[in-house]
Amino acid sequence: IDECKKKGLDASCSTLEDFNIPAGSHYDVVAMFDVIEHLINPVAGLKKIKGLLKTGGLIAFGTPDSGSMWARVWKTKWHAFVPPQHINLFSVKNVKLLLQKSGFEPVFVSHYGKTFALPYIFRLLNTWTKIRFWRFMANFSSNNKCLKNISIPINFGDTMFVIAKKII
Repeated sequence: IDECKKKGLDASCSTLEDFNIPAGSHYDVVAMFDVIEHLINPVAGLKKIKGLLKTGGLIAFGTPDSGSMWARVWKTKWHAFVPPQHINLFSVKNVKLLLQKSGFEPVFVSHYGKTFALPYIFRLLNTWTKIRFWRFMANFSSNNKCLKNISIPINFGDTMFVIAKKII
């Protein structure tokens, strides 16, 4: 937000439920990452965002892809399968349906990697393999000042990046 403001852009950060703008104000773009899967009613959330956008405005968001190979292989052990935090999970197919139902036209859908903290990676390995060494490493790295700050970029191909255009 600070970087946007330094460049003279009007930017803010809020929860979707608490976000209000002055009457008559509209945005060119709304971006939200790791949000939509937490919404109780994603259609209502996207319709609220649609009302915040100018004609032809864009929404950009990232969310786990439940249709990815990684998600299908790991099923309930998939790192993004975390009920009750992730209330909704989306595949490319059903996110496009969600967008259309909410008044958006998909423009771009792709996948990207994320950066994971070393202790988190060790916890995943422990969950997947049940090898006690990984639990030890997760605990050890969580309590070690140097190791807990190490992050590693990994692309599981299970996080989608979506851009959609507001339909009039």
